[in-house]
Amino acid sequence: MTRETPEQQVEWLTDEPVTIPWPDEGGPFVLGAHLARVNGKVVLAGLTISSFTEEDGVRRPGPQGVREVDYAAIRSLKVTQIADAARLMRAVSAAMDSPAAREAVREVLSQNTSPPPSAALERVAELYAEALSRGGWDARRPAVYVHRRLTETGVEVTPGTVRGQIHRARQRGLIPPR
Repeated sequence: MTRETPEQQVEWLTDEPVTIPWPDEGGPFVLGAHLARVNGKVVLAGLTISSFTEEDGVRRPGPQGVREVDYAAIRSLKVTQIADAARLMRAVSAAMDSPAAREAVREVLSQNTSPPPSAALERVAELYAEALSRGGWDARRPAVYVHRRLTETGVEVTPGTVRGQIHRARQRGLIPPR
């Protein structure tokens, strides 16, 4: 279905939202992405977040059951990652339905705007997970643990920088939401 306005041409690519488990296959949330081609470019035109799926009017608990969609969950969403995942899923499903969609797949893959995580962020995420697995004080204050371990290995970094790196690692999905 195509609708034209004086400012833009819009083609809706999804009748139902493309569902994406978030932040990974284990959930606990399910994102619904509504996609459209606006003036020839595939865009994320709408987004829903829930802890359940809905099929034929029947709601079922999501990957980890029904959970509250709280501030921490919403804050953990990084729109560029969601848009990239939604565009990729749409392109893959289109390619399966039609051989002519191969060009759309190339277009979608070329729009990936999420830079790969740096080695420093990956190391921070690794130390953060280590702190949580240790339990006790380290699990309650993982930023302090990460800072201590980094400085022990000779990395000159302030506690504030470590907190910022933990935040960026969480935004990129390297650390799960709180």
